[in-house]
Amino acid sequence: MVLQCDKDDYMLGGPGCVVEADEGKFGRRKDNRGRCVNSDWVFGMVERGGERKLALAVVPDRKANTLLPLIMAFIRPGTTINTDKHGGYNKIGELTGYDYTHRTLCHKYEFVAADGTHTQTIEGNWRVLKKNVPESQREGSNLQEYLYECMWRRKHAKHLWASFLEGLARLRYRPEDIDRLWELREENEESWSPEESSSDDSLEYDSSATDSSLSEVSSSYMVIQLVNELV
Repeated sequence: MVLQCDKDDYMLGGPGCVVEADEGKFGRRKDNRGRCVNSDWVFGMVERGGERKLALAVVPDRKANTLLPLIMAFIRPGTTINTDKHGGYNKIGELTGYDYTHRTLCHKYEFVAADGTHTQTIEGNWRVLKKNVPESQREGSNLQEYLYECMWRRKHAKHLWASFLEGLARLRYRPEDIDRLWELREENEESWSPEESSSDDSLEYDSSATDSSLSEVSSSYMVIQLVNELV
C-alpha cells in the first residue's frame, strides 16, 4: 500500500539536500545480551530536516551491487549523501546521471568530520526503529512489512488517520491482477488434494538444513521486488 499509493512521496533528497545512509542489524539478541543472532541487515536512508523522511529495506548483504540500486531508487539526483567508509559506498559519486556528492567519515576515529560530515541522524533513527519493531518480527519477510509501516508513519506522523483513509481510497488493483489471483487459487486447488498427501509417518522433514538458503533467497528477492516497485 505504501509504495502503490504515493511512490514519489518516499523519494529522498534532491539538489541542496543531505541524505544519510547506513546499515544496521535488526536480529534478536540471545538471552537479551551480546550481539544479534540470526540477524538481518537493514539498509536505511534518512533525509535531514523537515519530516526526516525514511527509506528502509531488508538486504541480504552490504555489497555495492545490493546497496547502490537502492540508493538510485530512493534518492533523487543532485543529493549530497553522507556515509561511513564502508566499501559498498565507494562508487556513489561515480553513478552516471545522478550527480551525487558523496561525503564520508571514519567512525573509528571520529563521529563528526572536520568538514561537518556526520551520520548521527540515521544512527539515532536505528534506536527508535528497533523500539518499534517487536523482536519476534525481526526475521524474514515480516521485518520488511514493519519497515514499510515505519516509513509510512514517519511520512504521515501529523495526520495518521486521515492519511490512512486517503491511502485506502487511492489503492487500486488492476483487473489483470485480480484475474491472476483467481487463476493461482484454481491452480493450487487442482494441484493438491488430501488423498495425494503422504501417509507415511516415518517420513520426516528437517527444515534446519534449508532455513539459511531460503532466508538468503527471500532477502534477495525482496531487494529486487522493492527496486522493481519503485522504477
